[in-house]
Amino acid sequence: MARATCSNCGYPYAVSCQGCPNCGASLSCGCFVTSAVVSHLGRTDDCEELQAFRAFRDSYMIGAPDREADVDLYYHVAPAIVALIDASSARDALYASLWDEHLAPSYDAIRSGNYPEARTLYTRMMQQLISRYLSRGE
Repeated sequence: MARATCSNCGYPYAVSCQGCPNCGASLSCGCFVTSAVVSHLGRTDDCEELQAFRAFRDSYMIGAPDREADVDLYYHVAPAIVALIDASSARDALYASLWDEHLAPSYDAIRSGNYPEARTLYTRMMQQLISRYLSRGE
């Protein structure tokens, strides 16, 4: 299960955008790739798109072992992927492409309630990013 620890009180919690269930402290939502992309597009951390992706994660992805494994993998690899994209001279084009080719269609699927399709699209994006940025020997 995707878990983290509250930096305020040390309480372990399932990753979510809710406050800490123990002390109520605001918790990091950890939408690394999606946050980086929408930030690049000039949107804020509380924009409609990020709220939709976070709700999708919290209501659909968390709760089933196979889907939680996707979330665990994401939290493991996404920070490194974002760091590598940010270091790239092509970052503007990369973030625009991620939105156009992957995140916008996934967002549309979330908005229409087609969560399995949203998962497929997001997972495909992550597989491509892992292959491009984290595969050994490249």
